Amino acid sequence: MPEHDSSYAEHEKKIAENASARRNSYWFSKMKAVFREIDDQTACIPKRGVLKFLDLGCCPGGFTSYILSKNSNAQGLGISSELEHGGHKFLLEDRHRSRFKIHYADLTYYRLAPLPASVTSDTKIHPVLPFDASKRFDVVLLDGHQLRKHSPARPGDRDRLLISQLIIGLQAAKHGSTLVIKLADAEQVTTAKLLHMLDVLTTRLEAFKPRGMHATRGTFYAVAQGVGEGRGASRLLALIDGLKELWVDLTIGGADGAGRALGDEDLNFIIGTAELREARQLDRLVELGQRVWAVQARALAGLRDPPLADAGIGGLEDPFTVTPAIAVV
Repeated sequence: MPEHDSSYAEHEKKIAENASARRNSYWFSKMKAVFREIDDQTACIPKRGVLKFLDLGCCPGGFTSYILSKNSNAQGLGISSELEHGGHKFLLEDRHRSRFKIHYADLTYYRLAPLPASVTSDTKIHPVLPFDASKRFDVVLLDGHQLRKHSPARPGDRDRLLISQLIIGLQAAKHGSTLVIKLADAEQVTTAKLLHMLDVLTTRLEAFKPRGMHATRGTFYAVAQGVGEGRGASRLLALIDGLKELWVDLTIGGADGAGRALGDEDLNFIIGTAELREARQLDRLVELGQRVWAVQARALAGLRDPPLADAGIGGLEDPFTVTPAIAVV
């Protein structure tokens, strides 16, 4: 390669690297601010005391940084995709790194249930999780997302990631712990069924849409506190087993055995669609989703929300009465 071509290529590479570094830094700061919003509204992170947490999809590290900064006794463990496979760079501050251990892997390739030998011979399949399966955590964060560079894409990759996180998270959650998960479109059947599952397994469930990010999108965070202490807590193990069976089908199902997408009836082991359509279930779904829809409506209208300290549900609704058409009806 001529010298000037080599210099130009190196120059372009540096520009790309600098742009990527700026994006990662921006994303890190925004995610830290997002979790501050979540914690301000739900008080899910104690300031003092022993705190063990699991952060799935942890890079670039904003959620982890917030927790370790707030609680000097907190210790965490995370799993995130490798940088070379499109993952974000881990930007956790040096002063916190001794209290956090990160493992790099694709969450969808952990063997979370028995698979045929022909599948388990796939070199991408990890036979065990990178931490002791008996370990339990006070806080579990499920914020993994499908990477744009993920290639080759398989049918239902996004759904398999969601179900994988739920299996790992529910198994790792300590009795009475807090679980935070990113979901999308509360009015959709599959999301509504997952919200119902969290609602019956825990003592307190809130759906929260950060205004710093996600405001105009369908995504939001469900914050479930008191895991394993809800009115349906006796179903926990059976529900995890149901998720595992579904994970197998999403992984090797489909016409060619390459996996498939999640369907509305796949979560009937949680609650049937007919029961979900009953008035009391719809009323609860609207109760959970009201603040999410209100924030989204205001953002789409270009209106500013009141300060967080004053942001009760009523304050966010005005001037909207936001109850979208519920798709489960």
